[in-house]
Amino acid sequence: MNIAQFLKQFDVEKLRECNILNQKQNLLNGKSVDPLISLMKKNGINKLESRNGWYLDSEYNFSNPKSNESQTGNIIRDNFIRPGTIFLNQNKYINPFYNCNKATSAKFVSPKPNQRTQLDVTVFANEDISKPENRINLSLFGLFLVDQFRKWFLTRLKLPADAVVFPSANLSGVRPDFAVHDKQDNPIAYIEVEIGDEDQAQLKNFRNSTEYKIISITGKPEHNNDLSLLEIYEKLIDLKQSINSSQFNKNIAVFETLIVENVLGYDKNRYPRKTISDHMKKSTIVSNLFKSLPLIEDIEKNLYPGEFAIETRKENGFSLRLYSRNSTIRKSFAVMSQSGGRPQIIFPSKINLYKYLPDKKIKIEGYSKLLTDLGCPIGNLPEKGQGRLKIDIVEKNISSIIEIIRDLGGI
Repeated sequence: MNIAQFLKQFDVEKLRECNILNQKQNLLNGKSVDPLISLMKKNGINKLESRNGWYLDSEYNFSNPKSNESQTGNIIRDNFIRPGTIFLNQNKYINPFYNCNKATSAKFVSPKPNQRTQLDVTVFANEDISKPENRINLSLFGLFLVDQFRKWFLTRLKLPADAVVFPSANLSGVRPDFAVHDKQDNPIAYIEVEIGDEDQAQLKNFRNSTEYKIISITGKPEHNNDLSLLEIYEKLIDLKQSINSSQFNKNIAVFETLIVENVLGYDKNRYPRKTISDHMKKSTIVSNLFKSLPLIEDIEKNLYPGEFAIETRKENGFSLRLYSRNSTIRKSFAVMSQSGGRPQIIFPSKINLYKYLPDKKIKIEGYSKLLTDLGCPIGNLPEKGQGRLKIDIVEKNISSIIEIIRDLGGI
């Protein structure tokens, strides 16, 4: 069936709600693939086609002659192909809603009763503030209200001094920490912040996802970076002498505390790996893991294919790890965890699972579907995103979760 005719059968709002079209420009992108194929199957459609040989079928095979990356392949089988490749250089013959009703940043107007508020979809407002890096980013975002600091920051990074900086929404399935837009609200750059040194793999992924400049901010000047958090801190202390503002001083005090505790005191071994406590072994989830999987508790041992390990960094937590040849940490990565007694279980994004388990894409699809059905859509998350489920939901479904984890980690 022709893809444009297929999409025209549905209301634009429905396609947005299903994550088939993005909110700002009604674009098809990498996040569109799974929900689009689900909609195809629901309507008995095996293949969508368009001009010049473009197609996508329900088995994730595709052809996009206009792509400047891969032009044919299978998104599940070929792990080097980005899902968004399918829709590169889309036009009205593939996406009839392309560029229609293009959104601009909305000024807030107090809504009337029963009136739906139009939100600015370019921003991200759901940071996990349990992470020190995210607390630093939020503190930095608040400091951008001070014109002198914001202009210095932008000029230092060779960006227009009248640009705006804000937490970035998703970018083709990934999400840098900040977006930079010009005064017409057009994107001109993205910024990624790390407490330690650069994450080279992540920066490469960002640069493969956008044509715009990717800027790297890290903790210290000796790291690889475009700017360091310590240099930012020193500039703020300098500005404090010339800006007579009690509010600015308090904002700096928050930033200073975060920098002293997390950058100057940064140490990868701040929370060393250790075996989980006897108390945690008696918990419903962990006790079931021990009963069902051959878990290794040796925190120094590198894993081999087919092996599973369990460890923690904080009391009242656990991390279930599987073998991955792509991991530099004990040849393993966490597929399920709990941090410091928090009432939620954490799951990695589907993109992250693809990265560390490139040969298990079909199993990953099953894992993603199970978690989505339970209320944790890991397929909609950026690479570094984390899905969360309440402990009681995981406890009720632990047998099904373990069964798929066993398949993910098996040889």
